[in-house]
Amino acid sequence: TKKDTYIVDKNGNGDFTSFSQAVLFANNMGVDLLVYPGTYNLLEDGIYGEDGLYINCNIKAISGAKVTLELDAPSSVYSVLNIGRDKKDITIDGLEIVGRNVRYCIHDELGGDIFYPCTHTYKNCKMSMLSEPNEIFDSPRCIGGGLHGGNTINIEGCVFNDKMTTSSVDYHSNWNGGIQPYDCVVNVKDCVFETSTVSCTSIGQYTEHKNTMYCSNNLCKTEPFATNNATTNFNMVKWNNVIN
Repeated sequence: TKKDTYIVDKNGNGDFTSFSQAVLFANNMGVDLLVYPGTYNLLEDGIYGEDGLYINCNIKAISGAKVTLELDAPSSVYSVLNIGRDKKDITIDGLEIVGRNVRYCIHDELGGDIFYPCTHTYKNCKMSMLSEPNEIFDSPRCIGGGLHGGNTINIEGCVFNDKMTTSSVDYHSNWNGGIQPYDCVVNVKDCVFETSTVSCTSIGQYTEHKNTMYCSNNLCKTEPFATNNATTNFNMVKWNNVIN
């Protein structure tokens, strides 16, 4: 009988011991995952692909549990988790994600020719990016991606740590050749930036719609900022942030 939620427990007391196998199942079946304590090594699972492990399901750590996902990629993999650009709203709650030899802990790319209004939410997560900037990935970050079709991104109560001195979180406007069809919103609140800050960037020239990033009640190393070219189609609104 199909359930709404399946349990991942590396100690064998759930439906899956492998985090990656559980994700493949949940993506296909349209179900959620509840993850029990432990460190889940995605390299050992061997299922991640050049863009990272594709996520198209809700994932939550059991309350009070320390759940760590690790990927120390043997070659240049784009991200630990690659979030789906589908019609579905997705929530990731309570995970610690550690990446090395990757560009992102979470790549949240919603740009492209096809667009779906959807909401991606990241709550109570810790992201640690251990990659140093290099000739392949010059700006390894904790989380980021492109916006497109009426998307809402919520980042709440998370902790970020990486090797960047600019920003751990960066979202950009649509880069694709088509016109961005709807406004998008990014909310970043109640987060701790241990090494840098949050930013928004414009890499497209599509000004028919305006994206807005709201930054509030964050503890940052430096001031949240919009890059110079972002003013054409990206607006940053910030209040009550503390620079530490």
